[in-house]
Amino acid sequence: MAKHRSLRLQKKLHVGPFQQFGFALRVSLQAGTNAAAAEALLDDFLRECVDAQQLVFGGGLDSGWIDYDGHASATEAHRAQVAAWWRARPECAVVEVGPLTDAWYGPFDAR
Repeated sequence: MAKHRSLRLQKKLHVGPFQQFGFALRVSLQAGTNAAAAEALLDDFLRECVDAQQLVFGGGLDSGWIDYDGHASATEAHRAQVAAWWRARPECAVVEVGPLTDAWYGPFDAR
């Protein structure tokens, strides 16, 4: 049986109508990509994709997490745009975009 919680408590716990979703991201760059090129690519990603869609990105390319900036959730459209952005880059070898998952309670693994 589900617990009855007030709206105030649901908001505080990020459950029910206040649940938020995000997704994991893992990117592998082509062998031979130097650190300066990887950093420039990450800067471009943050500016052109993350900031442009009002998302937030945490972690790194080998294990990152993307969520919506604010009280909303990331969507399937956000997942598709992030994947398309990375797949369009010639420096990128492998892109793994995880399913939408609860941003507060997980699971957080993209595999």
